[in-house]
Amino acid sequence: MIRKIRGWIKDKAGVSPIIAIILMVAITVVLAATIYVWVSGMGKGGTSTPSLSLVQTSKNATAISYLVSGVSEPIDKTELTATIGGASATITESDGDGLIEAGETLTLTIGSGTVSVGDEVTIVHTPSGSVIFNAKVR
Repeated sequence: MIRKIRGWIKDKAGVSPIIAIILMVAITVVLAATIYVWVSGMGKGGTSTPSLSLVQTSKNATAISYLVSGVSEPIDKTELTATIGGASATITESDGDGLIEAGETLTLTIGSGTVSVGDEVTIVHTPSGSVIFNAKVR
């Protein structure tokens, strides 16, 4: 029986060189495509949602001021929309560079109406569509 197995192994021809080359090229292409898809997915930053911590410092009839006590990364103020009691508000930051950073003062001003204690203040990060700040006026 062992002779039959040895004979069968000796008589068996290997894969032809052309088929071997085609298989190696196909495996290489599949591997390269897989690596490309994996790496290109890593390169996309996506839309991350920044975090923002604010502490109310003052309030008047048409505006509220907040101290930025924490921010995950500088936020471009053009990427934010704000409302006070449902009314649209403009955002002004203290150093005027357009970026909201820790230590700055943010002022939210409404164009019409008045700011009242208990009004809800909401700031939305427009690219991600996420609410990054929500509080009641004190």
